[in-house]
Amino acid sequence: MRSFLQTIGSSMLLACAVLGVQADNAEGQLSGLDRIQTGDSVRVHPRRGLTVDASFDRWDTGDMVLRVEGLDGRWFVDVADLDELEIYAQRTERESFRHGAVIGAAAGLFAGAVAGLILHTVGITDDPDAPPSQIMSNTLTGAGIGVASGVIFGGFYAARHPGWGWISIALPVH
Repeated sequence: MRSFLQTIGSSMLLACAVLGVQADNAEGQLSGLDRIQTGDSVRVHPRRGLTVDASFDRWDTGDMVLRVEGLDGRWFVDVADLDELEIYAQRTERESFRHGAVIGAAAGLFAGAVAGLILHTVGITDDPDAPPSQIMSNTLTGAGIGVASGVIFGGFYAARHPGWGWISIALPVH
């Protein structure tokens, strides 16, 4: 069990270091309300009301002017009345890294656990007739290695191949 905790600890330190390095490389990228352009798909979450998908039209003295399917005219939304605002856009390298790291960690967790269990079962890592605690230790060690590998490979791959998705926009504090 001790080797498992050491493996997990080392894996998490490595993952945090990689995420920290990636976060420092994100300078100069647009974030916040200035990222929204005419025609962008947005998802607004008002404090009182339902979540609405719309198309951004323009800014009008602090209000967002939106076009909503099924409504005649434009809908004016005060940004101060929103709990959350999302935009459907191409992710930045930083956003893509985080997205890929999460997906890679999830995939690595299962792949590593299965690999650890298989290696134990065929006798490569230990005696296949070992007590259950040893089986669990090998499986969890494989899972830890898989998570760390998934974070690193998934994050860096996604950062180099940014995709599109819903991105939460930071709202000004009023």
